[in-house]
Amino acid sequence: MICENLQSETPKMKELARKASREHVEYGAAINKDWKLGKAISGKHNNVTIPRSSGDKGNYHTHILGSQPSVVDQWAALIHQPEAMCIGEARISQPVVSCHFPKKPEDLKALGIAARMAEEDIAVYTKRLEDRYGKAEARTEMEKLEASALLRRVRQIKETMVKKWPDMVGSCPM
Repeated sequence: MICENLQSETPKMKELARKASREHVEYGAAINKDWKLGKAISGKHNNVTIPRSSGDKGNYHTHILGSQPSVVDQWAALIHQPEAMCIGEARISQPVVSCHFPKKPEDLKALGIAARMAEEDIAVYTKRLEDRYGKAEARTEMEKLEASALLRRVRQIKETMVKKWPDMVGSCPM
């Protein structure tokens, strides 16, 4: 169903992938509530922040190589819980686009809650250090242990996410 909803947007996605290849940048766009691409924005590799609004179904963005989600993409999917994430491989001729979606949204929900909680804890920890020292730099042994524990928690969530991703998420070529 999700892939059928996005079929009419495939030519736009492929054109953005071609454009990304020609211009050596990455493009991204929200997938709106009516399953249409929003305004495309460009940026450097790993630095395209796609504006999201409530009601958006997901996002589309280009990759330099491949149309599979990176670990960064997977993490963003856990945090934002989109209905769809489409990726276009930046090629001038015959770009490849694939769309990814949760097989059952509830499958990602528990892992997403853990990811959001970890991000919130890191933000609180970072703010505490900035308030104390003017920058986020752990100085005491206790602060270093706390930072290590937070990073270990994120690493465990990411390892679980990468392992379970194929079972939790379906995909379709466009």
